[in-house]
Amino acid sequence: MMSSKKEGAVDQKRRMINETIGYIESNYRNKITIDEIAKFARVSKSGFCHEFRTATGVAPYEFILNLRINKAKELLMTTNASVSEIGETVGFGSDANFVKTFRTKTGMTPRAFRDQSDTPATENDHNV
Repeated sequence: MMSSKKEGAVDQKRRMINETIGYIESNYRNKITIDEIAKFARVSKSGFCHEFRTATGVAPYEFILNLRINKAKELLMTTNASVSEIGETVGFGSDANFVKTFRTKTGMTPRAFRDQSDTPATENDHNV
């Protein structure tokens, strides 16, 4: 059985991770750094990275990339926004970086993903 001091530390770490995930989800569209997130969490960068990976199974930067790619997929399937607009909307600094990261994570380009999507965008869809 865990002592209440250890339980408190576990709860505090869990709360810190949940708060930082909320922070990431609110700010993924912006340029966001691991230093900034660690500062938000009020822990060292290395301590934050360790705790985040332990709790989520992925490094913070991978979590941000995965979130951006998932949001991009959603927009590709539900809007007529250009690939460039979507990349910018989800926080990529350049089209090339967006397309390269999307291809690495999904095995296809954003345009190919949109083309093979089961729910293609229609003219009535809202833009980003």
